[in-house]
Amino acid sequence: MNGTNSNGYSSDAMRLAAVGLSLIREIFPMQQADSDEAAKLRLELMAELASEVGEQRFVKAVRDTIKVSHRRWDASVARIREMAGLRYTPDPSPAAKAWALVTQVFIDHCRTDENGNYRLEEKIVNFDGVARVFAVPELSPAIKRAIRSLGGWAAIAEAWPEFHGAKYRDFKELFSEDEPGPRMDSLQRVK
Repeated sequence: MNGTNSNGYSSDAMRLAAVGLSLIREIFPMQQADSDEAAKLRLELMAELASEVGEQRFVKAVRDTIKVSHRRWDASVARIREMAGLRYTPDPSPAAKAWALVTQVFIDHCRTDENGNYRLEEKIVNFDGVARVFAVPELSPAIKRAIRSLGGWAAIAEAWPEFHGAKYRDFKELFSEDEPGPRMDSLQRVK
């Protein structure tokens, strides 16, 4: 590759990015032009992608994106990245990670006693005639507070599986890693 520019991308990567953007603009013309800042950012992101995947893969990704796009905005940097085999998946939020743990604990460890009360217990699994015991994972105080505020394990069980998503929305409102107690604005007050 040739030298680098002030952004750290090679001139070949910048050239490939510029060609890719020009093709997209020519195939999907628009009356409204990008702002200078948007055009510069798009060019930098495309150059970063070209540097990351190489010329052949980049050109194929641009071509494939054009094939499946109906208008210019369909040919986004994100779609070109996906066509190049690079998909950006953001890290899950702390609430999403906590809810995944709550769901797994519910499935694996939540049982009812003879009176219908929910409790957590060890999971016993038989592997080739050998019983293995899995302890209940430790739940943080923030997770425990949010579960209590939701109505406990019974409320989660009542929502399972049809309304599990609705419980997750409620859990996200109630869960906070760094608060000492439940958020009063998220709890319904009974008058």
